[in-house]
Amino acid sequence: MRYTSILLLAILIFAFTECKKLKRQKVIYVQKTNGQNQFAKQLSAYDVCKMECRKVRDTLSKQEYIEQLRQELEEAEMMLKERESEDIAKKVTIDGEDYTVKHDDNKGPTLRKSPSRFEHLKMAAAKAAETGNELKNAVTGSDS
Repeated sequence: MRYTSILLLAILIFAFTECKKLKRQKVIYVQKTNGQNQFAKQLSAYDVCKMECRKVRDTLSKQEYIEQLRQELEEAEMMLKERESEDIAKKVTIDGEDYTVKHDDNKGPTLRKSPSRFEHLKMAAAKAAETGNELKNAVTGSDS
């Protein structure tokens, strides 16, 4: 009796696992489409003309937009040239010393003394020496 019940239990377990394996292995195939209907309708002459007109309209609007951008670019370049010429013309000499008139949007026009070539070189040398000292301090780790 014991052997028959064990054999019956083994057969039942084997049958259930095979049945579940078959259910798990079932594969469903789905056909993908690229968004177009298999039976695309024939375009009438009106639809073809409408599509061509839309393409022409889009290209014309792009050409107009490009032309508008070119005009804006030319206007911006002209404004830049005018501003540069104004800046060049705003160098003033008072009592033999050169001054530059600088326009700041927040403060308005300000006078600034233009440094001579010697003063400019002197400031550049001081800045180079200062930078050299900073590099030396960074490498050696000392303040002297």
